[in-house]
Amino acid sequence: MVRYATVIFAICSGLRSKELRFCNVNDIHINEGTWTVDVLHPKGEGKYGEEREAPIHPDAYPFLTRYFVARAKHVKEIGATTRALFLGTVPTDGYLASNTTRMYADKVSKETGIDVDLRKCRRTYGQRLVDAEVPISVVSVVMGHLSTRTTEQHYARVKHAVAVKEVAKTFERLRRNMKTRRCPKGSRACA
Repeated sequence: MVRYATVIFAICSGLRSKELRFCNVNDIHINEGTWTVDVLHPKGEGKYGEEREAPIHPDAYPFLTRYFVARAKHVKEIGATTRALFLGTVPTDGYLASNTTRMYADKVSKETGIDVDLRKCRRTYGQRLVDAEVPISVVSVVMGHLSTRTTEQHYARVKHAVAVKEVAKTFERLRRNMKTRRCPKGSRACA
């Protein structure tokens, strides 16, 4: 179950491998039905990386709820003291090794026949937000990027069809506004 929880969490939180590995159970918050995770160990930690809060996509809620129950039961059974969200092999600190997260993704890939790469999970998260019409500036912030340029170049872009649709909406609004303007009596401009 932990392998799938790790992959689902990656897809639905957009966390980098290191960020995901060092999450604790108390880093997850539920506020008015929305789940978020505190990212306390970002890329560039101590240099340029900033702690942030990342929303968790609702698709993850049912499976992660089951995972949290199973995790709590397992921690109790083995007498572990760790607060790590995804338990490693050492019950005292309990964090996953980076090789373990890759191994989990590889096993999920093999079992499902779906290519699972944690970097692709992060890109999927960003693209799903953009596709849901979350502004790119907001996506950039929750993904921990310093600028929207990084987000657009490497993670998520507005699809061409969506951009055309948005411009068409704008043109329709402009056309309606032009029709509602009053023209001077006898003017040919509004005919």
